[in-house]
Amino acid sequence: MPIPLKRAYRVALATLALAALLAACGTPTPTPTQRWIPTPTPSPPPEYPGERSTLIALYNATGGPNWTNNANWLSELHIDTWHGVTTGYNGRVTRLVLGSNGLSGEIPAELGNLSNLERLHLDRNGLSGEIPAELGGLSNLEDLYLNGNELSGEIPAELSNLFNLKWLEIRDNRFTECVPAGLRSVGTNDLRRLGLPFCPLGG
Repeated sequence: MPIPLKRAYRVALATLALAALLAACGTPTPTPTQRWIPTPTPSPPPEYPGERSTLIALYNATGGPNWTNNANWLSELHIDTWHGVTTGYNGRVTRLVLGSNGLSGEIPAELGNLSNLERLHLDRNGLSGEIPAELGGLSNLEDLYLNGNELSGEIPAELSNLFNLKWLEIRDNRFTECVPAGLRSVGTNDLRRLGLPFCPLGG
C-alpha cells in the first residue's frame, strides 16, 4: 500500500530535522581507517671527538680482550652501545661502569679526558700501579669506585679537588702512603660513602 502523501511529508521533515540536530551537536564525520605507523627510535647524539680514543686506551691498557664482558668494544657501533659505557644528551661519556669485569694492568691517564664523567666504577678487578693524578680533574665526578684492586704507591692529592663526590671507595688495595689530609675532607657536605684504606698510627 503506498504511503499517504502527508505521512511521507512528515517523515521527510523529521529526517531533515534529525540531520540538522546531529550537525549542530558536532557529530564527527566518519573518516577512512588510518594505518598505524610506528615512531622510529631516536638515535644517540653524535660522539664527542676524542672520547672513543680515550675508551680504546682504557681497553688496551687493561687487557680488554680478556675482560669478562667486552661486548661491542672496538666496534664501529656508537660508544653508548659498548658494555659499561653511558653517554649523555650531548654525546659525552657520563658513566663508565666496569666493576668485577676482569680488568688488569694500569689505569691510563687518558681517563682524565672524560670531563663529563659522573660515575667511574673500576672496583673488584686486578688493576695495579698508581691512581693517575689526572682523575683529580674530573670535576663532575660523583662516584669513584677503585676498591678491591692491587693499586699501590701514593694516593694522589689531586683527588681532593673532586668537590662533587658523593661516593668514594678506594680501600682494599696496596697503597704505600697514608691518605692525604685534603682527601679526608673532600666533599664533606655531600659525601654519602667514604671508604678509605687503613692508615697506620703516625702515618
